[in-house]
Amino acid sequence: MGNDATIFKTMVSLPTLRCVGHHHCHSTAVVVQINSPWMKPPVGRAVLLPAVLKICYMIVCVHASYCIRTCLSLVLYAVDRMFLCKTTQDTEQERAQSSQLLLTGTSYKFQMELPSPFKYQKDYIHNSRGMRLFTCSWIPANEDIKALVFLCHGYAVECSIFMRGAGVRLAEAGYAVFGIDYEGHGKSDGARCYIEKFAYIIDDVAAFFKFVRERPEYKSKARFLYGESMGGCVALHLHRKEPTSWNGAVLVSPMCKISERMKPHPFVIKVVTLLSPLVATWKIVPTQDIIEMAYKDPIKREEIRKNTYIYQDRPRVKTALEMLNASISIEQRLEKVTLPFLILHGDADKVTDPECSKELYRSARSSDKEIKIYPGMWHGLLVAEPDKNVELVFNDIVLWLDKRSPPRISSSNSAFQQTNPEVAQFYTP
Repeated sequence: MGNDATIFKTMVSLPTLRCVGHHHCHSTAVVVQINSPWMKPPVGRAVLLPAVLKICYMIVCVHASYCIRTCLSLVLYAVDRMFLCKTTQDTEQERAQSSQLLLTGTSYKFQMELPSPFKYQKDYIHNSRGMRLFTCSWIPANEDIKALVFLCHGYAVECSIFMRGAGVRLAEAGYAVFGIDYEGHGKSDGARCYIEKFAYIIDDVAAFFKFVRERPEYKSKARFLYGESMGGCVALHLHRKEPTSWNGAVLVSPMCKISERMKPHPFVIKVVTLLSPLVATWKIVPTQDIIEMAYKDPIKREEIRKNTYIYQDRPRVKTALEMLNASISIEQRLEKVTLPFLILHGDADKVTDPECSKELYRSARSSDKEIKIYPGMWHGLLVAEPDKNVELVFNDIVLWLDKRSPPRISSSNSAFQQTNPEVAQFYTP
């Protein structure tokens, strides 16, 4: 879960230098703190020394040359600036507002804003059904873009807050990242978390991603799908819809197959299918507390609960049915998955079954495929694991993307095309 600014605090004292950093989202601030006993002298010294110097200056000036008087004037000015800065009674807040110079105890802090390493942008688009959908992006600010990454979020969540950590981290690694809130999710229009047709999600996401890919500055860039949980199912459906449009996919705890222990009886599915037109929007599907089951770290779990854009009620009847059918559709065609992919799954995941991810890995016909199963990790690998686990998973993702993301493919890069035909075929010289 990201924050809103990147602050690097540099604490500088006379004998030592110490630097501490924190990762955040939108801007960068540098705070330099200088500790010195002479920066805040006792009040007596602050008044007495300048007074003595002024008396000496008046005596010397009677007989001294112009050069000596000039030098004494400069010394006196420097002493005044050093010792009289605290003789006024303005507070820390007043000094911060007037000069950005903060005095705390025996330390001065000078604070300034630095350019952010990426640009965060947000916008709204309209889908073919006239609904307004929220979109966002994280674009590297001061370096060439390695490739494009398109976020597919999971059930009940959204991109701008819940997936902000992924957007920030990938942008810092040099990738342009784009996300969209599905209909009924996050900041987009529609009944909360109501999926009338799973195909609508696929069509909306495909249209937005195509719009981004066809921008002139991005046409030559590699394109990767990034799906978490239900977003993994969305990514695989996008691959089926546009099999030659993607250089690969990162699938985090993907919903790609319903495990046998969780799959409803076929008779139950038929009954629910018949009744769904009458109770489509009803929130009556029994389920456990998904947030409690999915996210390990209790502090991060509570932060997720506070996100008002996350749906936390029971699933609607039609939504559950559409998700079930979408998963079964993928399950029946696992062998038709041909794009390069990386699967990441925790072996303690109780929301999506890691065994299903292993089945996808075994069945897919992709010549470039990789799977990582993390011992003891839960469903929310990148949002609610301990920080060291999150760092581990992100490093694996960036490493995998970097190996498949040259800045640009042209006729001079024939060696790359020959050794990586699955990736090179998608580039436009």
